[in-house]
Amino acid sequence: MSDLIPGLKFEEDGLSSQLPVKHFVRTFETDKMIRLHYHRSLEINICRDVEGIIRLGGAEHSIARNCIIVLPPESPHSYRILKSEGSIEVFHFMIKEMPGLESALNDTLQRQIIPLADCSAEAARQFTFFRKKQNITSHSALRMSGALMILVDELCGKVEVRRPESLNHRSDDFLYKVINYVEKNYGERISLNDVSGYTGTSKYHFSRLFKKITGESWSFYLKMVRLSNSLLLLKQGTPVIDTASACGFESDSYYIKCFKIEYGMTPLQWRKNTAFTTKSGYNYCGGTYAQERNNQGTEKLAHRK
Repeated sequence: MSDLIPGLKFEEDGLSSQLPVKHFVRTFETDKMIRLHYHRSLEINICRDVEGIIRLGGAEHSIARNCIIVLPPESPHSYRILKSEGSIEVFHFMIKEMPGLESALNDTLQRQIIPLADCSAEAARQFTFFRKKQNITSHSALRMSGALMILVDELCGKVEVRRPESLNHRSDDFLYKVINYVEKNYGERISLNDVSGYTGTSKYHFSRLFKKITGESWSFYLKMVRLSNSLLLLKQGTPVIDTASACGFESDSYYIKCFKIEYGMTPLQWRKNTAFTTKSGYNYCGGTYAQERNNQGTEKLAHRK
C-alpha cells in the first residue's frame, strides 16, 4: 500500500530514518471533530481527561477520559472530542525506518483501546524514554527499535483487553479509496458522482455508506480536507486568494467564511496569531500542539500494581 496518501500530513512532518519518532501533546476545544485520516506511521495516543468518540474499523468506540489508543500504520480513523479537560499525548513511530521492526511487529501490533490504568510499569518506562528528545537524537536506531518492541509487546501482547469484532479492516478498502482520491484531487472541483464512481458505488449508496462508516457527511469531510490542507499553504506564506483556489474553494470569500466557522478567525488572523515553531506549540485542525514536550514529573502514566 505504498501509494496511499495519508491525511493530516503535518503530524508526520520531519519523520525520517534519522528521526523516526515524533512526540507532542495536543489539547482540544470541547465538541471538536478531527476528520477521517490515517498515517503511514504507528500512532499511539495517551488520552487524559478527554471524553469523546473514535471511529475505527467502521465502528464507533467511546473514549472514556483515560485510555491508550494504538493505531497501526494505515488505520483509517476519526475523532469527535465531546469534553476536554486534559490532553492527548501523541507518539508517531515510522517503523519502516527502524531496523527489523516491520516484520517483527506483524504478529503483535493490533488496533487497541486500553484503559490507562492497565498500562504496565514497563510500558510507562518506554513512554518516558520516547518523551525525551535527547534520547531520540542521541540513541541508535537499534536502541529505539528495541524500546518500541518492548512497548508494543506490553500494550498489545500482554494486556488482556476486549477486542470487539468491529476493530477490523472490513471498511478500510473503501476508506482508503476515498481518502486517496480526495487527497489527490481536493484542489479540483469534486462532485459526488466523481468520488462514488471512483469507489465503484452509486452516489446514493456512497453517501449512505460513508456516513455509516465515518459518522460524518461527505460534504463535511471534503470541506475539512480542504481547510486542513490550506493551513499548510498559509504556513508557507501563500496569499489567501491563492490558498483558496489551490484548495478547491469556489471563491476566497467562501473560503474565509468556512475558515472563520471552523477556526474562529480569518486566515490572515490565524497566520498572524499562530506560532508554528515556538515552545507554546502550533495550531492545526482545532487542536493546539505542544511540540516534543517533556511531561516527566507532571503527567505520569498509571502503573499497574
